[in-house]
Amino acid sequence: MVPMMAWASEARVEQGNVVIAGPDGVVRTLTRSGLDREANASPDGRWVAFIRAYPASGADGTGRTELRVVASTGGDERILARSGETCGENPRLDGLSNPQFLGDSRQIVFESLFVVTSGSVQRVTTDGGACRYIAAANDVQVVRGGEYRDALILSQHRYFLGGGSYDWYWLFDSEGREVGPIGDDEAAVAAFLETFDSSPGTEH
Repeated sequence: MVPMMAWASEARVEQGNVVIAGPDGVVRTLTRSGLDREANASPDGRWVAFIRAYPASGADGTGRTELRVVASTGGDERILARSGETCGENPRLDGLSNPQFLGDSRQIVFESLFVVTSGSVQRVTTDGGACRYIAAANDVQVVRGGEYRDALILSQHRYFLGGGSYDWYWLFDSEGREVGPIGDDEAAVAAFLETFDSSPGTEH
C-alpha cells in the first residue's frame, strides 16, 4: 500500500516539470521533460494527470500534445491520449488541454481541438482504457460535489433555427447526456455552483 504521506495534495508545473506537494509538506518532482503543463492531482491524491506539449514542427507549425498520468509516488508515466488519434466523433485529437479527474480518481476528462467553431471533450481512464467522446464544447468544468457530482459544465456553440449562433453553458452527465441549460456567462456558472456544488472548499 502506498503510504498516505506520499500522496499528492497539490500538483503544479515548475519550469515544464510536474511537481507535487504532499500532506507532509515535502515537494517532489515527478517529471523532468521540461515540456509539461496543466498538472492536476486526482481527488484521492494517488495520481497526477498532465499535458506534455512538444515543440512545433512540420509544415503546419504545430507541436503534438499528449495526455499523460503518473503516480504521485513517481515512476513510469502512462500516455492516455495523444495528437493524431481518433476518439469517437473526433477523427483526430489535437491540442489536448484541461485534464480533470472525476470523483472516482480513475476517469479523466480533457479537451481537444475538433471543428472550426468548437473543440470537443473526451474521457479516458488511468489504466489506459479506450478514449470516449463526450460532446462538442469549448470548455469543460467538473462539478465536484452535491446533487450533480461528476456532471460536466460545458460551453457550447449552438445555432438558432432562424439563423445566427450563440454560446451558452450547459450541464451534461459524464456519459454525454444533456441535463439542461445553465446560462450565457460565467456569472451563471458561478451561481449554479453556489447553489448545487457542496464539495469541500466550494465557496457559498
